[in-house]
Amino acid sequence: ATGTAASLGAGLFIGVGFWLMSPREVPEGTPSQLPLVWLGGLMGFGGSLLDSLLGATLQATHYDEDRKMIAPDKLAFSDETAKGVTRVCGAAILSNEAVNAISVAATTAAGGYVGAWLMP
Repeated sequence: ATGTAASLGAGLFIGVGFWLMSPREVPEGTPSQLPLVWLGGLMGFGGSLLDSLLGATLQATHYDEDRKMIAPDKLAFSDETAKGVTRVCGAAILSNEAVNAISVAATTAAGGYVGAWLMP
């Protein structure tokens, strides 16, 4: 919950930064850019949820029985520690880096699409 709240806060921070750096005097009839602040928060929150969903389902998580902790990817797949390491969840389809890249790309694309719709 803390990480998700931090993602929401970070998205709002980016949105507020955009809003604060926007010109104060704009031509009459220009739509408010304030909805983009909320869009930033929504994209931060949504990106965090997508990252968690992909990580829980498509990224394998391993547990090191000897060390009594979640094993880093490097240790989980090495011959030295493979004996005491078991997979506890997720399919071994994506690495952590791939999960991050996909969630960032999807969130960026969605934010760009919705932002363009909000600001015709």
